[in-house]
Amino acid sequence: METITSCLQGSRDVWNKLKWSKNLKGQNYLSKDSSDMLDKAPRKTSIEVVKYCHPDENVIKVIDNEEQFKSGMVVMTEWGLGTIVKISEEIASVKIEGTDVDFPLISLNTMISIYLCIVTKDTTTWAEVKLPFDYLINDLKIKVARIINSHQSQVLLVHNGAKIEKNVNVFELGIYERDTFLAIIKDPQEFKIFRSLNNYRTAKNENSHHAIRLKVNQNIIITAIGLLKNYFSHVTYQIIVFEEEKNNSNLKLVFSDKQINVNCMSSKEDNLIHKHLITNLEIRKDVYYQIHQNVNKTDINQSICVKCNETIEDKLSGVLFNFSNCEIIGKENSTSTEEGMIPSIYYTVTSENS
Repeated sequence: METITSCLQGSRDVWNKLKWSKNLKGQNYLSKDSSDMLDKAPRKTSIEVVKYCHPDENVIKVIDNEEQFKSGMVVMTEWGLGTIVKISEEIASVKIEGTDVDFPLISLNTMISIYLCIVTKDTTTWAEVKLPFDYLINDLKIKVARIINSHQSQVLLVHNGAKIEKNVNVFELGIYERDTFLAIIKDPQEFKIFRSLNNYRTAKNENSHHAIRLKVNQNIIITAIGLLKNYFSHVTYQIIVFEEEKNNSNLKLVFSDKQINVNCMSSKEDNLIHKHLITNLEIRKDVYYQIHQNVNKTDINQSICVKCNETIEDKLSGVLFNFSNCEIIGKENSTSTEEGMIPSIYYTVTSENS
């Protein structure tokens, strides 16, 4: 068996003919022929010291290298970033720019450490975090939001004096070990969604009962609900919101506003939707709610929205809205997932821990 010690002259093709081996002392070396390898020493594990809340309490944690690394993981090697293709006996085959190269697991780095300066209205907090090399900017915003108990939509990231606008891989920013990011926590932002995009017509019937079912994938606070105007008459609305209980068919009343006066259209250029403000109407994720809008009187001059969407994903907040048809016991419901009332919802997103 011959150990390779000569200069490789930068040729990556040479690596395809080599294999990492380990001697009895556990030292890694490159060899040409793997058939005559010495017996390997027992597989070693890496040791990490983890500090808990008490500064004088250190806990030693043993990490299995083969559990820490896995195929498809982006890692840092001596040649730069690469993707693990295969793991065998503490040796990883890593694809770098189309070439598979073998490295000892102990020589690979799966994380990069950065410092976060998190600034809120009242406090400034420093945090050191470890990021995988395939982390996106949105992933980092979520991590910051969890640290400060906010929502990622409130996080503004700044690196090297510039605001980060795009959701790119963090490594594309040219970051380095112990680099620093500024995270500014903004006040909660109000978002809005419309069931229909500028598609309206006058009603064909005079039914005054309207309701729709709603479910979202994140906890939100509804701050306002849209009410459609009549072209020639003032109308009075009633808004009622029920939460559907999971274990039975009972409806739990969570909001009621019985007397909402909405003026008619003042001109053709007037906004068809009246934004009615609501205080702290909490909508929990994965729970069905019913939003009812009852009108004191309707006529053929009442506007409704048409060509509505059952599913709406707000790209700015990441909240997914699912609408479905709702039955009103003993009454005809003139609103469906295709057309009717409840044209818009205005909301803020709460933190995951709220």
